[in-house]
Amino acid sequence: KGVVVEHGSLCTSSRAHGTNRKVGPQTRLLQFAAYTFDVSVADIFTTLQRGGCICVPSEDERINDLPGAINRMSCNYGFLTPTVAGMLDPTTVPTLKRLILGGELLTQDNVQRWASVVDLIISYGMTECSIHCVDAVPLTLESDPADLGRPSGCHMWIVDPNDHNKLAPIGSVGELVIEGRMVSRGYLGDKAKTDAAFIIDPTWSQGTGSTRRMYKTGDMVR
Repeated sequence: KGVVVEHGSLCTSSRAHGTNRKVGPQTRLLQFAAYTFDVSVADIFTTLQRGGCICVPSEDERINDLPGAINRMSCNYGFLTPTVAGMLDPTTVPTLKRLILGGELLTQDNVQRWASVVDLIISYGMTECSIHCVDAVPLTLESDPADLGRPSGCHMWIVDPNDHNKLAPIGSVGELVIEGRMVSRGYLGDKAKTDAAFIIDPTWSQGTGSTRRMYKTGDMVR
């Protein structure tokens, strides 16, 4: 799918998650994500915006010696999927201080393996909303891996799964809807798909005097 993400949308996302995750001149980011994965865009531009250093392992290092690459480049920050993180031994990467996990469901094993040795942060988001949409305080060994955290640079709403014009009652399960500058224009060359997923002024949001545009994630949350 091709998603049209505006410059301002990406900058809004970068400012929010870059601040919350303390990205700065001291950051040495492990650029592990493939360039076909939207996370690579945030990795590169958020780090460069804030004066950090991007550390790019070779393909051989990515596959055969990721811990060695992390240590040789003194990487202290990185985004990995829970699957990849589950294959690493934290004791072999002592330079790593902050680890962001996303792209898949986080497991309790991930929490137990990493939470006591790094700042472990859950990431949730999608290309349609400029990649990173939530941030949380670093997890502890007692943290629930299903708790995504709080909105970052956007507003989030939970609506009736069958009717986005109705907000879901507090405590019930509903579809997550995201609102804010981070919401992209839509799908490139696919108006029908865009109109189905990107909504304007649902009934419960009207009366504010401004147009409110939102993205229906399709994800069920409470």
